Amino acid sequence: MNLTKRPIFQKSKIVKDKKYLNWVCDHFDCFTCESRPVQAHHLQGKYRIGAMLRCDSKVVPLCYSCHYSLTFIESERKFWDTRNIDPMPYAKELYKKWRNINDSKKRNIKLSKKK
Repeated sequence: MNLTKRPIFQKSKIVKDKKYLNWVCDHFDCFTCESRPVQAHHLQGKYRIGAMLRCDSKVVPLCYSCHYSLTFIESERKFWDTRNIDPMPYAKELYKKWRNINDSKKRNIKLSKKK
């Protein structure tokens, strides 16, 4: 009988990337109302890794009004439920785009150094 210890929860890597947060704010409209300027909102509740740990890869752009409403007027769950939106797929898509952009830049730098 194999009694090796397995983690109950899958460990997630915590991403801290200020350049990514700035990129999200500079290139995208508000996720809910499509206005600008925006702030990067860290998803919380069921999307959070730990009690106070915020992962920069789990952000969506929100305008000041929507961000204020989500933070101070409604709860995270109520905000997304009343709008019938699941923000996590969009957050994953944004971070994937960012990774692809950065990976291609790194490859171009490496290729240019070989010349």
